[in-house]
Amino acid sequence: MSKIYSPGDGRVLSVGREGPGDITTIRVFLSIFDVHVQRMPCSGRVDRVWRQPGAFRAAMKEEARLNERNIVRIVPEGARGPVIVEQIAGYVARRIECWVREGDEAGAGQRYGIIYFGSQVALHLSGRVAPLVRSGDRVVGGVTEVAKWTV
Repeated sequence: MSKIYSPGDGRVLSVGREGPGDITTIRVFLSIFDVHVQRMPCSGRVDRVWRQPGAFRAAMKEEARLNERNIVRIVPEGARGPVIVEQIAGYVARRIECWVREGDEAGAGQRYGIIYFGSQVALHLSGRVAPLVRSGDRVVGGVTEVAKWTV
């Protein structure tokens, strides 16, 4: 499967390269009016799950990169690089739940967690991918195709 779905409902904040390497990042802001359940962006095995402590700043701003988060690394089906999805807390949203564990097999669109109230999800895609969304687009978790692998 070459499709990669949005991990959350909301508005795309940014699409592009972040940091070193061949990583494409798609950031989605979840307002207090959006559904706050996160979904798996692709099928695969959950390779690693970890929490990173941090601040609780506004989730729609650049400073959210310093916020507390839960990180899930997925090894997708097929010979593609890992996919990392982050549940990022915000100023109001300070509680994150993650329902998957290392070693779990997950399907694309499967619910895997929730962030309470306004927050952000970030999707980090390694390898050759073509983004299908841009900043300002509205996306629905597990439904909107946000990128596809090109190989």
